[in-house]
Amino acid sequence: MVPSPLFVGIDVAKATLDIAVRPTAETWSAPNAAPGIDALVMRLGALAPTLIVLEATGGYQGSLVAALVAAALPRGRGQSPPHPGLCAGGGDPGHNRPH
Repeated sequence: MVPSPLFVGIDVAKATLDIAVRPTAETWSAPNAAPGIDALVMRLGALAPTLIVLEATGGYQGSLVAALVAAALPRGRGQSPPHPGLCAGGGDPGHNRPH
C-alpha cells in the first residue's frame, strides 16, 4: 500500500515558526532560532513529507530555508495576496488589476 502524501505548512515569524501537517492536523510551534530549527528539521525528516510550504512574508526564513536545503527536504514558498479583497473581484492573486 502506498502511503498518503503528507504536506507541511510553516508560518515563519521573527520569533516563532508555526507548523501544521496535513492530513493529520498535527500542529506545533518552534522558536525561529538555531535550536528550534534544528529540532524542527529532525522532526520533519522523520515525517518524510511530500512537500513543505513556507509562508514567509517578513524575511525571517533564511536560516530555516538553509536548514531544509541542507537536509534535502522538499520545500516551496507560498505567499498570500497583500490584501484579501484583491482576489474577490476576479483579479490575479497578489495583483490589483482585473482580468
